[in-house]
Amino acid sequence: MALEPRLAAYIATRMPHASDIVVEDLSRISGGASRETYRFRLSWTQDGARQDRKLILRRDPPASLIDTERRIEFEAYRAFRGSAVPVPEMLWLEEESDALDHPFFIAEEIAGFQASPQMLFGPPYVATLPKLGERKWEILAEIAKADPAAIGLADVMPGVAAGACWDRELSYWEGVLDDDESQPLPIIRAAIRWLRANPPPPAQKVGVVHGDYRTGNFLYDDAGAIHGILDWEMAHLGDPLEDLGWSLNPVWS
Repeated sequence: MALEPRLAAYIATRMPHASDIVVEDLSRISGGASRETYRFRLSWTQDGARQDRKLILRRDPPASLIDTERRIEFEAYRAFRGSAVPVPEMLWLEEESDALDHPFFIAEEIAGFQASPQMLFGPPYVATLPKLGERKWEILAEIAKADPAAIGLADVMPGVAAGACWDRELSYWEGVLDDDESQPLPIIRAAIRWLRANPPPPAQKVGVVHGDYRTGNFLYDDAGAIHGILDWEMAHLGDPLEDLGWSLNPVWS
C-alpha cells in the first residue's frame, strides 16, 4: 500500500475528533544522514469546518550512517518549544514499526530557506549575513545556558560528569569508526591518539549540546531571521563548547 493512505490511517488514530482525513503532496526531502524526511499536506474536517496543515514526517530508514535515538530528538524539540530557541512543534512520536514499517515522528513544517555555506556567502546574502550570523550565535547561547533538568532533558538524555564529556564523545566516535571503517585511516587514528594524550579541561558546565549546530541545519528568511533550528538527532548532554567548536569549523563557516 502507498505511504499516503497508511499515514492518513495512522493520523486518524491520533485525531479521534477529525473526519475525512486526507494526506496529499507527499514528497521526500533530500539530505539527512539518520532519518528519511518527507513533507506533506494534511487536511481534515472538524467541528464542521475543513482545515489543513503542512507537516513533516521523519522516519527511520532500514539502515543509517549514524544510529541515533528518535525519542531524544523528539524530546529535544519539545523541550525548546516556546523558548528563545526556535523549533517546530512536535505532534506525534511512534516507536513501533506497524504503521509505516519503521518508527517515525510527525512535526509541523516551518517556512524558511536551508542553505549551504557556499550559498550563504554568495552575493544575494551579503546584506543579511551579519544579522543572520548574530542570530545564529545568540540562539547557540540560549541552548548552552539552558538547564537540562529545568527543561526536562536530564531524564531523557544520559548524564555525564563535567570531566568525562570529552572522553565519552571521543569513545563514541571511535566506536563508530571501529564498526564502519572500510579502509585504514591512519591520520584519523593518529588524531584520536593525540586527543587522548592531550585532553581538554573539564567542562565549565554540563549542558544541552545540539550535536550538529551549523549552517545548513537552520531555516531562515531574506531578512536574516532564523525560524527554526533543525536536526537534533545527535543532541546529548555534554560540554556546550562542543557546539561552538563544530560550528566554527571552516567547512561550515
